[in-house]
Amino acid sequence: MKAVINNEDWEMNYITDSGEEVKRMEKANVLFDMFVKNNKQFAEPGAQFIDTIKRYSNSDYLGSDDWKVKGSNACSEQFLEFKKDKSCGLCVLASANYLYLVKFKDNEKAIKFLRYEVAPSMLRFQDNIVEMEIRDKRYPIEEQLHSLKNLRRVGIGITNVDGYLIENEIGYDTDEGIDLIFKLTDSLNLGLYETSIKLGKEKGNFLAFNKENYIQSPFIKQMIERHKLEFDTMRNVCVSSIAPTGTLSLVLKKAYTWGIEPNTALWW
Repeated sequence: MKAVINNEDWEMNYITDSGEEVKRMEKANVLFDMFVKNNKQFAEPGAQFIDTIKRYSNSDYLGSDDWKVKGSNACSEQFLEFKKDKSCGLCVLASANYLYLVKFKDNEKAIKFLRYEVAPSMLRFQDNIVEMEIRDKRYPIEEQLHSLKNLRRVGIGITNVDGYLIENEIGYDTDEGIDLIFKLTDSLNLGLYETSIKLGKEKGNFLAFNKENYIQSPFIKQMIERHKLEFDTMRNVCVSSIAPTGTLSLVLKKAYTWGIEPNTALWW
């Protein structure tokens, strides 16, 4: 992306099936323009910046290649580990419907409600799902059981954000709207991590947890710096994840937006 902004050349390289290494130089902005046009033409949702993803992946700092993320689930909201005959990540996901927050008629109360009520409830619910999957053997392959026990990875996100803003008569692209979304989501994420720390004390850490390794994650470092959290315990390797929520939003009685997945011909 820096090369695109600076109109620089970019070296493309790949290995053919025969093992030959192929390299070619091209203007970065030409490549990016082709990428954007093809995404639009074939209805692709976007791009995965794997370097950034791995840099902020908590599991990549646990000291073992078993837990380094290799790719994402189908919707791209959760990056997962994979090592042949060893580990294989899986998704345990949920999303909070922000539209219910309008009942408070006060943004500060909504922010606190997410941290102290919604986050603990959802995180405990998701961790219980992990426990049930382990107990009742609800996983397709043994490698996923290995990941469930060692990471207890969950991902809690949000939906109907624009609905909350519309009800509050706040523009989605305004400074006020952007600031409010940040505060709401930061509060939810903080509550999730606080709850996972508490659950670690109550029920035990995820098996691969090692404090010295875990706090090397840049994402965890900013949680320590900004919120003064202490990660002496941790129940889940990660707790938050923002999904497209297109299909999920179909179950909502009132939804203004469905992420990047459009719904058509809706009727009640």
